[in-house]
Amino acid sequence: MIIMTGQVNKKAGKVIFAYYDFVGEHHLENVCKAIDARGEEVNSIQLPESLDVWFNRHLDRMKKREAFQKLIGNLKTALSRVAIIIMTLVLSMLIITISVDAVRTRVYNLLLDNHEYFTSVRIDEFPDAMLSWEEYYYPQFIPKGFYIQSASELIHTKTIEFINADETRIMFSQTRNGSDHNLDTEGSSKKEVHINGNTAALFESPKMNILFWNDEDFSFCLSSALSPDIIIEMAESVVKK
Repeated sequence: MIIMTGQVNKKAGKVIFAYYDFVGEHHLENVCKAIDARGEEVNSIQLPESLDVWFNRHLDRMKKREAFQKLIGNLKTALSRVAIIIMTLVLSMLIITISVDAVRTRVYNLLLDNHEYFTSVRIDEFPDAMLSWEEYYYPQFIPKGFYIQSASELIHTKTIEFINADETRIMFSQTRNGSDHNLDTEGSSKKEVHINGNTAALFESPKMNILFWNDEDFSFCLSSALSPDIIIEMAESVVKK
């Protein structure tokens, strides 16, 4: 008896499902017929112009956003390539500079001048005159912003001229002991200082400061409008190359 009741319930459920399926199918047909019957009325509905204006503006914003994102992507790609190129150049310069043959034939000074809104990078080549010098002295400390303007040799005197963006100059000369030296010390006051244990003469004036000293083999002279402290610091850093 229980089994018979279960079978009846299953059959009743199938009948009800078929009935709802039949009703739903005919309801959809009626809806479609109603839409077709009122097709002309639907097509004749006029949309407000403001909706067209809004939609067009929306499309313009979307296009501009896509164009901006594309531009940013292109810039990132370009900048990454430029960074790779710069890194390759820097590494190449370092390899060339640290090699023995390159140091003898080509030496580079990388000078950075910091300004308020930008930083300028300048690579200066040592003058050809210095490349032929087999023995000379050179200061390890050079004031910030200065680079080699020229180098010359007259008889036994070697002279190196440094300059900066303000055209302030530093003259550094060296010659073997026993040579004559003519120093323009008019209007200067003389002061005795010491450079690496050697007695030196410092001539100070409002326009020019001159420092003269010597070691066992060479005599040196530094002259500039810079302060005496900077000139002394530069002199103390002079070493033999």
